[in-house]
Amino acid sequence: MAITIVATQTGAQVAAISTQNVTLSQATGAGNNLVFMGGIQGQFNVCTPTGGGVGTTWVTLTSNYTQGPGSQIWLASNVPAGVTSFTALSGGGVDVAWIVMEVAGLSTTVDTTGGGSGASTTAMNLNAVTTANATDLLVGSVHIKDSGPAISSGPTNGWTQIGNPKTSITELITAYLVTTQTGSYSTSWVVGSSVTFYDGSTAAIQAAPPPASPTIGLPSSNVVPVLTIQQW
Repeated sequence: MAITIVATQTGAQVAAISTQNVTLSQATGAGNNLVFMGGIQGQFNVCTPTGGGVGTTWVTLTSNYTQGPGSQIWLASNVPAGVTSFTALSGGGVDVAWIVMEVAGLSTTVDTTGGGSGASTTAMNLNAVTTANATDLLVGSVHIKDSGPAISSGPTNGWTQIGNPKTSITELITAYLVTTQTGSYSTSWVVGSSVTFYDGSTAAIQAAPPPASPTIGLPSSNVVPVLTIQQW
């Protein structure tokens, strides 16, 4: 089964309450995965997704707090059908920006992760990651601790922009790429004005393995067919 982006949803909330409801753009399909990328105003704050249907468990794929704003990527695998929302725990009283993707054809195996950070710059760079698996979903997220400058260019290197939710003091820039061969992958953006700090994260998630071929029963190798000829 090919990796398919089923739906995406972005959101941002000023001075969010500690329990922030994230509403999806459509109800989930059975067995699909949810990828969540979040950023919270202030240094070293964590945005933690929870819930999303019976049996749904969220796992941190990667996070980067080199400069302080923090960039996080989470995965919920094999979600049930009909999920329309889940909760993001933000700590309360701070601005939050998030993006969630529903993806079909994805495994739970992380091929590799990476990041990127900077200060006093207009260039938002996610460092190169080298994949060991041919077919991966690469997701990248940059969290800016600043006044939400507009994107001037990017993402580069064939990546597809997912969304750019922001408030006046926090901004999230995200993109994805589906690979068809192993290699080194990176992307970047340029924004319209210099930002104080940014932290970025990248996760490469392997495609789900193809379904097993049906087994056809064959006679045992030690069984010899016998042909009997009867004369009339």
